[in-house]
This record gives sequence, C-alpha cells and structure tokens, in this order.
Amino acid sequence: MSQGDGEGPANGLDPQTQTMLRRLYDEPFLDPVNMTPPQMRAAFDAFYARVGLLPAPAHATDAALPVPGGSVGLRIYRPVDASDEPLPVVVFYLGGGLVMGSLESYDGVCRRLCAASGCIVVSAAYRQPPEHPFPAAVDDSYAALLWAHEHAARFGGDPSRIAVAGESGGGMLAAVVTHMALDRAGPPIDFQLLIYPAVGGDRNTPSMREFAEGYWFEPGQLDWLYQIYAGDTDPNDPRISPIFRRNLAGVPPAYVVAANYDILRDDVLAYAAALRAAGVPVTTRVYPTIHGFVCMGGVIDMAGEALDQAGAALAAHFATPRA
Repeated sequence: MSQGDGEGPANGLDPQTQTMLRRLYDEPFLDPVNMTPPQMRAAFDAFYARVGLLPAPAHATDAALPVPGGSVGLRIYRPVDASDEPLPVVVFYLGGGLVMGSLESYDGVCRRLCAASGCIVVSAAYRQPPEHPFPAAVDDSYAALLWAHEHAARFGGDPSRIAVAGESGGGMLAAVVTHMALDRAGPPIDFQLLIYPAVGGDRNTPSMREFAEGYWFEPGQLDWLYQIYAGDTDPNDPRISPIFRRNLAGVPPAYVVAANYDILRDDVLAYAAALRAAGVPVTTRVYPTIHGFVCMGGVIDMAGEALDQAGAALAAHFATPRA
C-alpha cells in the first residue's frame, strides 16, 4: 500500500512524521515480495544511516558472546563523564522485526540512551531468522543478559542494578527475558524499558484496523515477520507473545513507550494495563507519531525527546534508594 496524499489516511500527522512516511514509502526495506532477508537487512541499515540520530558522546567497545551454533555481537556503551563508581547496566535488544537490525543501525539509539540515562548500555545483536529460527533469538537474548550480569564488573557495571530494554521486536525480547529471569531465579532485573514492543494480542483492535494502511507498518508485514520468526510455533506461546503469559506478578517496574499511529498501539497499552493489574508499577508514554520513530531522530524530533525521557526514567529509578 502507499501513503495517502491530501485526503489520505495519514492526514493530521505532524510535518516531520509526514516527511518520514514519504521517505519510508519511497525507500522501502521491509519488502518480502521483492527482497530477500539479507537484502532487507542491508537496506534497513542504509536507510537508518540516513535518517537516524546524530551520535551522542559515549565510549563504545565491541565484544562477541559465543553461543551454541554461533555468536552474539555485543556493543558496550559507557557515558563519557562517568565516575569510577559502578554504573547500572541496561541490556538493549535490537528492533527491526527480529529479521533486520544491527549494532550499527541502533548505534545512535543506544548512544543517546546511554548519555541520557548515565547507565552502561549493552546492545545485543541476537541471531536472526530465517537462518536462525525460533527460539534462537530468545536463547541469545537471555545469554546476553547472563553475560552482562557475569561480566558487569569488568566494564564498570554494577551486577546488582540491571535493566532490560528493547525496541519493537527487541521490546518483545526484553519482556520475554524478564519473564525468563523471574522463572529461572535470575539474573535479577530491576527495570524494563519497552519501546512499542511487539507483545502479541488481539488482531482486531481499533489501532490494527485504523492504521492498517497509510502509516507504513501494516498487518501483512507483521504477519510475515511472525511467520518468518515463529514458523509453526503457536504464536500465543508467551515466548513469542508475552501478553499471553498467565502470571505477570513479580516482574520489575516498566516504562512503556507507544506510538499513537501504530497498529501495535492497543496491544502495547493492553500489556501495560496487564502489568498494572498484576501490581507492577508502570509508566506509559504515548507519542503522536508512527511505529519505529525512535530510530528516525534525524527527521522526527520526538525520537530524541522520547529517548531522553526514557533515559531520565532509568536514571531516576536507579537513583532511588532501595528499601
């Protein structure tokens, strides 16, 4: 589908988001009909190199985490003005529909989050489908959390103060890893930052219908991403759709970001409501723009604002004395 012009469905969005929509339709990367996954990955990285945030100051070091059958790329960001005291650690999971996304395409996001939060950020490039089908991404994400906890002291981190974060499909992985850590009695997670996470849910929500055309990320693309990721696995498996976890009690406080003009909006807000109903402290922020916007900070100013506000929430949480 194409973006509406004039009287089209995307009318009413701010000028920056309208500009971004035109670019997304003119320079497609999520195109399973005409592109292979490797081609989509290359196009994704090239696109976000053009429209992403300017890099914020941070010290960055790369590492590799061996896992059965391969390795997970890691990039560790440390604030430039950090003291010698151990810092909180945020394990960040890349977005890109689980199929795309790289350490490079999320470099600007992670640098901004590092600078805004004062935390060390460990970006984790889990192995992607279809070459590495489910549950490889889940297993790799949990392995990255274990690694960050075990090695935190080596890079100036505090293993007793760990958060998880992720964008889109990476937000789903952050939620799933939080559940896994609870079920497996560790590592302890203090906080979760979920940026419009693909948590699963009702495919007939108002947002799924209202924003099905003209807002770039469409239900057919979502269906393809689930199919390429989950294959024959039940999509209601909580490791794929964390909204279907039966008991959410005991998970750490959450800061949940949603985009108002996003097919996933209502699922994201339903997950936040389910966390609250389970007694979890939740802060929800809804921004009047489209899915994927935090990666579009070179065009959409709300991207930097959202990351700064999320970073401030992380800083405030870790600055609060523990009971």
